[in-house]
Amino acid sequence: DVEKVALAADGLLAGVRPGAAWFDLSTNAPSLVKKLSAAFAAKGADRVALVTDAMPTVGTSLDRFDLVGRTIKLVDGRLMTEEGTLAGAHLDMASAVRNAVRLAKVPLEDALRAASLTPARFLGVENERGAIVPGARADLAALTDKLTVAATWIDGEIESYGVP
Repeated sequence: DVEKVALAADGLLAGVRPGAAWFDLSTNAPSLVKKLSAAFAAKGADRVALVTDAMPTVGTSLDRFDLVGRTIKLVDGRLMTEEGTLAGAHLDMASAVRNAVRLAKVPLEDALRAASLTPARFLGVENERGAIVPGARADLAALTDKLTVAATWIDGEIESYGVP
């Protein structure tokens, strides 16, 4: 039950509900960085979730795609309709974690929890996703020291990105 959704000129605060907040970190807008830092300080990683809708341009060379009959274009790192309306995030989860750590100075452990266990708890799937526990899906990502994805495992099957 999302109570508020706000769109700012320099970024998107995706949603707020009692006890939790979601931030789109596809930009490094100072206002969002401050809000994210404040949210982690006030609520902690168990109540702040990093999320992304990771549209088709993420991880590809695409600069446009169709979505429900509308052309969506990648413009300055943001996905926009032809009318100039924000249409989604050009952001993968590793970048959201990296932005939280580097820009908002969130401790890595907290950013990882906000990208995994916190959203899983919100969705009620914490017994299957969001943590490394017996019985959970083996969906994992290995990160380099620069917080880029080195490899992923989906249902226990490895997909290597070739990063040593």
